[in-house]
Amino acid sequence: MSEKKKEPQLPDVIKKSYNDFLKSIDSFFYDAFQNIHNNGMFHSQIPVQTYETDSAFIIEAQLPGVKKEQIILDVYQSHVKIGVKQEEFMEEKNEVDKYVKQQFSSQVKERVIPLPFPVTQKDVKAKYQNGLLTIKVPNRRHVIDIE
Repeated sequence: MSEKKKEPQLPDVIKKSYNDFLKSIDSFFYDAFQNIHNNGMFHSQIPVQTYETDSAFIIEAQLPGVKKEQIILDVYQSHVKIGVKQEEFMEEKNEVDKYVKQQFSSQVKERVIPLPFPVTQKDVKAKYQNGLLTIKVPNRRHVIDIE
């Protein structure tokens, strides 16, 4: 008969402590990654889709709830930068204690989109309608025939 080798058993107190330790590590990382978007370094990006037609390179940015005046569009030789500026002003007046409290906050979300060819600012056309910013750049790709 073969004898089954018994593995050493850990006391229940050590098992519980070990399991509690593992759970605390899991909880730490879970909580950290759940709240990472609240960190100023990790603002949510502006959703963008790019595609090409024969005549244009097109960038579409979804900006629901944004007013046209809030959009900042910069064109550089090899990329386009879309910015959305959000400003908030709050004022609280207390007539009884005779004080006024004012707060102002400003935030800019930005997204940089690389272009597949150089452009100038006059080449770029932009339109904003129903929360969709559409940027059109004339397609300057040259197809080279190979003999």
